[in-house]
Amino acid sequence: DELFISEIGDELNELVSKEPGIKLLLNFQAVEHLSSAALGMLITLNKNISDKSGALKLSDISPQIYEVFKITRLNEVFDIHDTAKGAMSSF
Repeated sequence: DELFISEIGDELNELVSKEPGIKLLLNFQAVEHLSSAALGMLITLNKNISDKSGALKLSDISPQIYEVFKITRLNEVFDIHDTAKGAMSSF
């Protein structure tokens, strides 16, 4: 729900503010649904990481959720990898 998404966003953004240049990988392997609130949180997180000279990568996104990224053209905004291992090696 939106409260949980907000809490996760707050925690991740706090981590980003404490670690300039952070390299963060979010693994979506267990994610079955992605709401617009979650997409908004990811966009904000990506901007905050970029502003702090860091890097955000996403991995293991199911085909159904990847469709959401494609429809919204966010697949062009985020650095998305098939596997966490591939994402880690690209840092």
